[in-house]
Amino acid sequence: MDRGNLIIHPENLNESIRGLSNFDFNFSNKTCAIVGSSPNILKTGYGKDIDSHDIVVRCNFALTNGFEKDAGSKTTHRFMSRSTFSGSRNSKDFSSYDSDFLHKVFNEHFIIRTGGDSHMNWAQKHVEEKYSNTTNKIDFLTESFQNHVQSQINGEPSAGFTAMMFMICFFDTISIYGFDHHGGISGKESLHYYEKTNVKTGVVHNFAGEKEIFKVLEKRGVLKTYE
Repeated sequence: MDRGNLIIHPENLNESIRGLSNFDFNFSNKTCAIVGSSPNILKTGYGKDIDSHDIVVRCNFALTNGFEKDAGSKTTHRFMSRSTFSGSRNSKDFSSYDSDFLHKVFNEHFIIRTGGDSHMNWAQKHVEEKYSNTTNKIDFLTESFQNHVQSQINGEPSAGFTAMMFMICFFDTISIYGFDHHGGISGKESLHYYEKTNVKTGVVHNFAGEKEIFKVLEKRGVLKTYE
């Protein structure tokens, strides 16, 4: 299936991920759903459909408790930015922020966007100090992959966009839920289905650019968006 110049193929996985978990990336004959944090997922009743997928990807500190009917309850992989993973976000900006969140989830695979290889030693040390005894698996995206993703939108990618770019390496078609890309508009109030936020869109991420690539991939049949 044509993905243009977007993809880093799974046979070049060493260009994509710095493995710590000895994880077997064998997704043969499996289905994948990526669940964004947009409020447009509310009142959809998609929860059972989401959970029916073999692989269910969420982003950052997305919650499911209390939102199972619409957002599902299953999480196999969680893509996170470095600031989320390290707990350096401003708690005043996110009403459900919990610095201990990652110690309260189990049997997930965390995949971290470090911001570049210069942060890799810090990130690995952080894992050893805080997460070595958890049931979760942890890996880091390499600088080459992060640069590849960033080059597609000419800006810092969101966790959701990063997750999509990684997972299209492995799946012919991915189901997409809970993405609205904030309409591609900068300066709007950023909203999550599970919390109130105090941040503006487009300050860091190029949501307009991400929206266009999602649309292109949907036309090519790589993504199937549920709204």
